[in-house]
Amino acid sequence: MDRRGASVSRGNRPSAQSTRTLVYAISLGMLLCACSRPTVHTEGAHHSAETEKTNTAPDATSSDESTATTAMPTPVGKPLEAPEHSTDTLQNDVQMVENHHDEAASDAEPFAPKHRTLELRAPEDPSDEPRKAKEIMDRINEIAGDSLASWCADVGLQYPPEGVLFRAFKRQREFEIWAKNKDMEQLVLLATLPICAMDFEPGPKLQEGDGKTPEGFYHPSPLYWSSLWFMWMKLDPESIDSYGRKDQGSAFRLCIEYPNKTDKKRSKSIDIDNPGSAICVHGNCVSAGCLSFENRDFLAIFAFAMQHDEKRFSKLELQIFPFRFDDTIDLAKEAEMAAQASTNAQQLGSEAILAEWELLKTEYLRFKDTRSFR
Repeated sequence: MDRRGASVSRGNRPSAQSTRTLVYAISLGMLLCACSRPTVHTEGAHHSAETEKTNTAPDATSSDESTATTAMPTPVGKPLEAPEHSTDTLQNDVQMVENHHDEAASDAEPFAPKHRTLELRAPEDPSDEPRKAKEIMDRINEIAGDSLASWCADVGLQYPPEGVLFRAFKRQREFEIWAKNKDMEQLVLLATLPICAMDFEPGPKLQEGDGKTPEGFYHPSPLYWSSLWFMWMKLDPESIDSYGRKDQGSAFRLCIEYPNKTDKKRSKSIDIDNPGSAICVHGNCVSAGCLSFENRDFLAIFAFAMQHDEKRFSKLELQIFPFRFDDTIDLAKEAEMAAQASTNAQQLGSEAILAEWELLKTEYLRFKDTRSFR
C-alpha cells in the first residue's frame, strides 16, 4: 500500500467458469495491474488509475516510488525473460495469451499485417534521460526512426505520415495503427499490435474503480512525467523491455478525454456521478482500465501519434470497439451478456448497451468501406 492506501499489482490468473471467462482470465493473468485509484497531478491532469479485482503478485508494490526492475515479457515470437518474482505458471500464462492472440488474428480484417517488432539502435548517449517533450521525441527518432520508416515503406508510405488513426478491439486484444500521407485518399494499415493489459470484456465503463475500459471515440493527447512507476521507461535497447522505475528514464503517455459528454450522460442515467477519469495509453504492461502495452509497442504508438497533423486532419482519434463487428456477432445476445457483467451494467440494461453498439457498428462498417477519417 502507498501513502494514500493505493495498491498496484501485476495480477495472477483468475479461475475460469466458462470458455468465455477462461479467455478473459488468461488475458488478466498476463501481468494485469489492479490499481486502487492512486492519484497524482501531472501538468494539471488528474491521474486516477481505476480499481480492478485481481490478486497481488508475490513482490508487487504500489508506491509511487516503486523500484520495480523486472523484465517485461518480450514481443510475440521471442523468448520470455521472466520477472524475478515469476514462476513457470507466469511463463505459461504469457505463452497462452500469445497463442490466443495468434488465434484471434484470424478474426482480423484480411488486410491486417502481423504484429511487428520495433527494432532499436543504441543512442549516442545512453546515460542521457530525456524528460521534455521534444527531447523524448528526439530520442525516439534516434533509436527507432529507421525501424518506423521501414514499417511505412513496407506499406507504401513516406515517413513520417501526416495522418494517423488508432483503433482498438477489446475482445481481440488488438490495436491497429492506420496512417496516410497528405496526398493519399485512404488510410493504410501500418501494424496490428497486441494489447498487453486492459479490460478485455465488452461493455462500457460506468464508474470510477470498476476496472472497465471505455468504448467509443476519443482524442488522445500526450502527458509527461509521473509519480507512478509504470509510466516510466528507459529509452535504450538494453533497458526498454524492463519494467519502469520512477524518475529513471522518461515518462510519457497518451491520455484520452474520458469521460466525454456521452460517458457522463450514460453514468448519470443510472445515478452515478463519478464515471471515472484519467484513462491513458501507456507502456509497462499494467492496467486497471487503461490500454497498456509492452514498451516497444507503445514506443511505436506514441511516435506515430506525435506525427499526426492536427491542423490538416483534425484531432488524433482513438476508436475503442468492444469487438470486431463481423457477420458472426449476435449483438443482441452480446448486449444481454454485457448487461449481466455487474450491478451497474444490469441497471444500464441491454437495450442501452445495444443502442450504443449499433452506433459503433455504423462507424466500423463505414470505415471498412472507405478507410477514411470520420
